[in-house]
Amino acid sequence: MFNLFLDSQIYVLFMVFVMISIGIIKEYNLFGEVYTWVSAKTKSKRLTLFFISLFGGILPIPGRVAVSANMIYSLVPDCCSRECKKSKSKLGIIDYISTHHYYIWSPLEKTIIIPMAALGLTYGAMMSYLWPLLAITVGYISWYLFIKIKETDIEIKLIDTESFSIVTMLKNIIPFFLAIILLIMDFEAWKVFGSLTVYYILLTKEYNYKKLLSFINWKLVILISIVAFLGKLVGTYDKQITEIIKSAIDINASLGTQLFIGTSVVFIATILMGSSSKFAGWVSIMALIFGPQYLVWFFVIEFFAYNFSPTHKCIAVGTSLFDTPIRKYFEVIGTWQILLLTYAVVYTFIF
Repeated sequence: MFNLFLDSQIYVLFMVFVMISIGIIKEYNLFGEVYTWVSAKTKSKRLTLFFISLFGGILPIPGRVAVSANMIYSLVPDCCSRECKKSKSKLGIIDYISTHHYYIWSPLEKTIIIPMAALGLTYGAMMSYLWPLLAITVGYISWYLFIKIKETDIEIKLIDTESFSIVTMLKNIIPFFLAIILLIMDFEAWKVFGSLTVYYILLTKEYNYKKLLSFINWKLVILISIVAFLGKLVGTYDKQITEIIKSAIDINASLGTQLFIGTSVVFIATILMGSSSKFAGWVSIMALIFGPQYLVWFFVIEFFAYNFSPTHKCIAVGTSLFDTPIRKYFEVIGTWQILLLTYAVVYTFIF
C-alpha cells in the first residue's frame, strides 16, 4: 500500500515544480517582454488582444484571468463615446475565450492533470479522447475573432516599446514553452518542470526557500495527492469497486438511467461550486465508475456547467472591467458549449 501511495505522488511532485516555476514568473514579471513584443509586432489589434490573453491565460495560477483581463484593460483608451464603449465591451469576450480553451488541452491544468492521475493516462492518451473538442474550440475561436469581430470594432492604445529586449524575452519564455513541448512529447513531467524550476531559480537568483515555498498552493497539492492515490487504489480493485458504486446509484436501474442520474448530480454540483478542481474531480470519479468511454461525455457536461456557474469568477471580472453584458457572455459561450455537447452526444451515444 505504501509503495502504491509513493507511485501515485509523482503527479504531486510535478505540480509542486509547476507552482514554484509559475510563482517565480509572476513575481519577477518574466513574461513582460512578450506583451511588449506582441504590441509592437502584430499587425492586427484582434491578434494583439488574443495573444496577450493567450500568454496570460496559460499560467495555471489563481486569478490568472484577472491578470490577463487587467493587462488588456490597460490598452483600453479613455473615452465615453458609444463606439468606444461598444469596442470595450467586446474585449471581455475576447479575453474569456482566449483563456478558457486551456482547460481542454493544457498539461498544466487541473482539468487535465487530475483525470490523468486518476485514470492512469499519459498526456497523449488523454488527448486522444479530447483532441476533437480542441479542434472544435480552435475553429470556433478563429471564427469569432476573424469573422464575427472586425478589425474596426477594436479600439486600443499602443504600448511603449522603448524598453523592449528580444534577448530578455527569449531567455525568459523559451524554456517555459520548451517544457510544454517536452510534456506533449510525453517526457516525465516532474523531471521537465523540476529542471525548469532550477533554471528560473538560477535566472532570478531567488534562493530564499521560504519565498519559493510560498508559491505552492498546499490545498491543491493535498487534493491532487488524494485523487492520485485514490485513482491508483481504484485501479487495483477496478471491477469490484465500479460494480459497487454503480449498484449504489440504483441497483435495478438501466445504464441509461444510471448515466442520467450521474450526469444530473455532477452537473448540478459543478454549477453550484464553479470550481475547476471540483470539475476535474467529478470527471475523474464518473469516468472511473462508468469507464473511460464516457470520459468525453462527463468532461463536456462538467465544462458546460463550469462555464455557466454563477460562482465562476471570470465572467464577473469581465463584466466589471469591460462592461460586457452578461447576456453577450451567455450567447457566445453558450454557442461554443453547444457545439462541444453535440460532439459529445454523437461520440458517446451514436458512434
